[in-house]
Amino acid sequence: MHSSRRLALTVFTGLLVCSSGSVPASDNVAAADSSVVAVPAVPDAAPLVMMYYNPCKDLCPVYGVMFYRDGSARYNGVERIPWPGNWYGVASLDTLAAIEVALKHADLFSITDTYSHSQRQTPASYIEYFGEDGRSVKQRVGSEKTPELNALEKRLHEVVKAMEWAPVPNPDTPESDTPETQSGDME
Repeated sequence: MHSSRRLALTVFTGLLVCSSGSVPASDNVAAADSSVVAVPAVPDAAPLVMMYYNPCKDLCPVYGVMFYRDGSARYNGVERIPWPGNWYGVASLDTLAAIEVALKHADLFSITDTYSHSQRQTPASYIEYFGEDGRSVKQRVGSEKTPELNALEKRLHEVVKAMEWAPVPNPDTPESDTPETQSGDME
């Protein structure tokens, strides 16, 4: 299990650090007075929870989000989403506490590692908790077998939508082409 955790963290971190796609301007860009946030390549804080959606047979969105214990968060939009590329946000300590409560309520340690159903057109979601006894769970989105995971996913989506996100600067993108901030639905 530890090797799969390491692999998931490595892949997600690689997506965040190595994504070279530019972030196109969008109609949803907030008109902010601040400049683009300077973000370190890899946050200093320990990760708390990661949620990732992989491709499916249909046109499913592919993206991931990682929350860190200091409140920072990274979003990586890969395919079929309105906000492609790497984004950085900061959650309040109250929001982090609410995430921790949702993680405990989902009781990740009492459920199996994988849940599936016959509808392959729905993407698989991965939720990984990086606590002392880290835990990773894979399921098909909306699986009836895992109402506690569905509630956790919903809570994490609410947090992502409520946060203000700034693009991680791409050295190959002219500053004038980079949106300043966004908030709202990233899927």
